[in-house]
Amino acid sequence: MIPSPKAVGAALIFFVPHGIESSKAHGIGLTLRFWSLSGLCCLIFGVSARAEPPGVDYFPSSECAMVFRNWDIVPHEQLARVLHCDKHALRSAGERMGLKVPPELSPSEVRRNVEIVLRRNWGLVPRSQIEALLGYTPQAVDEFLGKEIFLRALLAAQPAGLRELQLPSPQPASERRLQWFSAHVRKHLAAVADTPEEPRLAYLKDLCRPHAQGVRLPGAQAKPGEVNLERGWHILLPERAGDVLVTAVEDFRNYCRNSQRVRLELRQVEPHAASVENKEAVNETLALSIGAPLGQPEGYELNIASDRINIRGASETGVFRGLIELERRMTERGGLFLSPCHETNQPSFSPRYVSSYFSLLTDVLGQDLIDPFPDAYLNELAHQDADGVWIYTLLQDLVPTPVFSELGHGSAARLERLRSIIKHASKYGLKVYLYFNEPRAQFLPFFEKHPEVKGQPEGNTAALCTSTEAVQRHLRGSFENLFRQAPGLGGVFVITASENLANCYSHSRDTSCPRCRQRKPADVIADSIRCMAEGVWAADPAARFIVWDWSWHSVLGEQAPEEIIRKLPKGVALMADFERGTVIERGGVREPVEEYSLSVIGPSPRAVVRGRQAQRLGFDYFAKIQLSTTWECGTVPFIPVPNLLFRKANAMRGAGVTGAMATWTIGSHPSPDTEAFSMANWNPSLSEEEALRRIAARRYGPDAAAGAVRGWTKLSEAFTSEYPFPSDIYTAPLQHGPSLPWYRNPLPLPYGRASLLNSKDDWQNWPHPYGPEKMSRLLNHLCDRWDDGLNDLREVCRITSGPRRALAEKDFGVAWMVGYTFRAYADALDFYKAREAGDTRTMQRLAKKQIALTEEALRRVRADSRIGWEAELQYFYRPMDVLERLISLDAIVEPP
Repeated sequence: MIPSPKAVGAALIFFVPHGIESSKAHGIGLTLRFWSLSGLCCLIFGVSARAEPPGVDYFPSSECAMVFRNWDIVPHEQLARVLHCDKHALRSAGERMGLKVPPELSPSEVRRNVEIVLRRNWGLVPRSQIEALLGYTPQAVDEFLGKEIFLRALLAAQPAGLRELQLPSPQPASERRLQWFSAHVRKHLAAVADTPEEPRLAYLKDLCRPHAQGVRLPGAQAKPGEVNLERGWHILLPERAGDVLVTAVEDFRNYCRNSQRVRLELRQVEPHAASVENKEAVNETLALSIGAPLGQPEGYELNIASDRINIRGASETGVFRGLIELERRMTERGGLFLSPCHETNQPSFSPRYVSSYFSLLTDVLGQDLIDPFPDAYLNELAHQDADGVWIYTLLQDLVPTPVFSELGHGSAARLERLRSIIKHASKYGLKVYLYFNEPRAQFLPFFEKHPEVKGQPEGNTAALCTSTEAVQRHLRGSFENLFRQAPGLGGVFVITASENLANCYSHSRDTSCPRCRQRKPADVIADSIRCMAEGVWAADPAARFIVWDWSWHSVLGEQAPEEIIRKLPKGVALMADFERGTVIERGGVREPVEEYSLSVIGPSPRAVVRGRQAQRLGFDYFAKIQLSTTWECGTVPFIPVPNLLFRKANAMRGAGVTGAMATWTIGSHPSPDTEAFSMANWNPSLSEEEALRRIAARRYGPDAAAGAVRGWTKLSEAFTSEYPFPSDIYTAPLQHGPSLPWYRNPLPLPYGRASLLNSKDDWQNWPHPYGPEKMSRLLNHLCDRWDDGLNDLREVCRITSGPRRALAEKDFGVAWMVGYTFRAYADALDFYKAREAGDTRTMQRLAKKQIALTEEALRRVRADSRIGWEAELQYFYRPMDVLERLISLDAIVEPP
């Protein structure tokens, strides 16, 4: 997620490292307000002399809330120490609350849970106790929050007046509330007990498996005229094949063996003997060769005849792409059967680089605990049609600088990890790209030694002024050093406005920097880009340097981007957000879409202008898009609207786009959407209906294809014509799904104002500019049409069998959760309107409705460990968060 410039400004105001006092907030847009409490002294089961924190009145006490919220995410030994008790006492307390002992957490799970520990506890206990839960020092927490502005924007300021909580012995005064709570926990867990809970992160196993199991259809036979590879065929491989070709052949043989239960023998010959024209080669041969005269390295010629198949690639990667295409066609047929053809295939877009779906957000290269790109996942990404991957890092963490000796510590280990990823990715034809937001601002003590480079101040940091010769040498030298130290690195892409403070105009068109205020923002930003690009190309002239125009218009004004682009150095590629800036109309309200979008196909008028300017100036033109999900509903693995991705690819081709960054940090899970984009990428003349039919046949079998296409089309049409994109998509309850509690009593201001992490009950501000009543109507209308598509997908589940049915049911569960999220949002708006009117009956009716729906949602979350995952924040919600929502709903129907 990239926050809007308003949210960025708020984050910079409110992030205060440990021990540093906050400065007074000043108006930069969205205010992430906070609440303070003078007393939190109730005991877990005891009498309270002061009020509980707002928003936890459905718990017996604050201590109960702390036990519940950390039960599944903090090791119990650690949690017990923080609560000043032993593990036995902790588990006894949990048992009395109706909780079962969760599985032990692995070290990697503990690390992945850092964000959710912060989220669940930020408004409940003081930071010192959060540090203890994490096992972090104050400095470590500062460094963690300081790595990325989005984390700071999510949390805003911590409430004042919090006290440390302890777990004393039970006291009878609160026994009634405890019994109420325990009874409802047990009731909901019993209601979903027939749905086994998939361990969190279990999806990793499937994600690192490029070949689906059981794709061979029972009784499948070759049709007249088809080529049957099931008996006697072998692969002919050049003897001097490189790593990519060897990997490709082994992958194809694994597919035939594991997915189709057929073994293909391998033969190696001298390179000249592997030529497709070799007359002596035996029949029933799949012959592979290099040298097709095509413009794209991934291109290939495919010739399928009755007794011989030839794949001739422009490179080894082209052969790999040809073999992946054979796998797809065989999966569609349910056997090793192929129709004769003679064709030449090339991609429309390159590069197509994506982020890891399960990587850490911060300092990916600074740790060994979690591998962002294991080999099996790289193989899966190649099969999902990526040709590159990207990693977020800080220049000062990655290489020493020739100018500032304080920077670059720990870089050797990070560089070694980067080189390893480059090496492993290259076996699958994938390039590695790095994302930079440079030069990164430094804390103020840095400038005591280097006052001459101090630029625009912001809080307790200041920009490294890029108008100084020293900072320019720092950029050139560091980037050159990086590309010399990491040979084979594909390139970089950069953001220079919004996000983190990276120059004196990053966050405002005004600056107090004495040097930069004498210069135009366009000159400052273009010079910064030029210095970075010169450093890259000094080491590797072929490396890509990609300039992203993110938020130039919103920070510097609508005319600034064109001026910056005119000043860019020759050889860069220009990348623009493909949908951002499109104006939609819903319910008579016109609203510009200022985020990534699947509901909007694009190009936006702004993207059209960027494309024309890139063409005029001779720059390659890339699009920033999302393939599987966006913040329109960001905590599901994909929004099932493959029609829209197929149309988006065609629209990109028409707009002159030649490459794409296909995911931001929200990630991209393999889905019908990624397959649809891939089909359009390689098949410009293919119809939408035929492309979707082929995808559906691969996923669910030929008999279910028509129903799947019908269902996807209904979902796609509903989404693109009905989705009411709000002005601030981050604070609306579109990511929380089944995890956002309902509050029977209004949360006191300013605590009740929504933040990026918690929508709370700020219902009148969520749906801007539509207003609560209109937004509820729009969402309900969208859900009615969405349900129509779900009916078709439910039928797909019924008529499939085996592994294909399991996939169909999981895909249906994802589609159901998207619809649930929109319906829950609409119901929440109606609930809070009733609460404002004092209409208890309507409040209880809506809560009862949501209890039934949320129990079903809990089943879906338990059954699919992908639901609730958001690649940037790891688990945004888990089953325990859904259970907490259910308890909050119970408190409305039957107050404790």
